[in-house]
Amino acid sequence: MLYIYMLSVLNYLSGANNGEAKMTTRIFVAENTRRLRKAKGWSQQELGDLAGVGQTTVSSLEVPDGKSPTLETIAKVAEALDCAEYQLMAPSIDQR
Repeated sequence: MLYIYMLSVLNYLSGANNGEAKMTTRIFVAENTRRLRKAKGWSQQELGDLAGVGQTTVSSLEVPDGKSPTLETIAKVAEALDCAEYQLMAPSIDQR
């Protein structure tokens, strides 16, 4: 699991041109953010308020083909969702 997280972080930081890996990570971020937010019964606005980001940022996170979020945004959202950053960037338990 840590390996997947480290690869995801390196992918974001390097701006790698590996479109497939970057898109896969975006899909994981989108699906995991939405799944965890809904499990808490929160709206996108509520998550945004708790994370200190806008509702449009949360909406963008939940769209797999949206703009890639910064690691800072992922960290804020993960903290609000009470999970580790890698849990947003890796396959969920359902996907393994």
